[in-house]
Amino acid sequence: MKLNNLFANAASKALALAAAVMMMGMMFTACSSDNDDTPTPGPTPNFTNTVTLDAEVIKIEKSVLTEKEGIYTLDLQLESGKKAKNIYIELIPSIHNDKLIKLTEQTDEEAGKWSIAANNGPLNVLFTGKGTIDPLCKFSSGTMKLNVNPTTKEVNVTVIDGAIKTSKKLLGDKLPHTISISYKGTAE
Repeated sequence: MKLNNLFANAASKALALAAAVMMMGMMFTACSSDNDDTPTPGPTPNFTNTVTLDAEVIKIEKSVLTEKEGIYTLDLQLESGKKAKNIYIELIPSIHNDKLIKLTEQTDEEAGKWSIAANNGPLNVLFTGKGTIDPLCKFSSGTMKLNVNPTTKEVNVTVIDGAIKTSKKLLGDKLPHTISISYKGTAE
């Protein structure tokens, strides 16, 4: 019996010592200060250089940037054999760069002078969505953020959850479409 008491006594002292050490460690950890007040930047967007059109992921092969009367057209040329050959985005960099554009909002102001169109050939337009007031070319959801440098032709474009059904034959195929774009690169 004395042997059991001896072991029980030793075990209780060891447990008490372990608990004290753990509590001291937690106290020092909780009370330590981190004097680094530098804010950590948010995550950098991960561009995949793809278009997701109606749930089909399509690689962007190259981009071409052209300008006419202050309006720029970014032609995203897609890998062959897919649902679309090109995605065209029209914009005015001085107005649209670094702005979150709600694709559902249309206006008659210059801020509305953007468009997104997809085609699978010269007379095979899948859809056309615009920022100017036109109920036939209006997205039902989605956002776009872009940055286009006309001098260096550095481009990044993000379109998230775009949905549209263009109801006029020359502007689309009258079918519902969804689109997301993730692109960063240098246009030709």
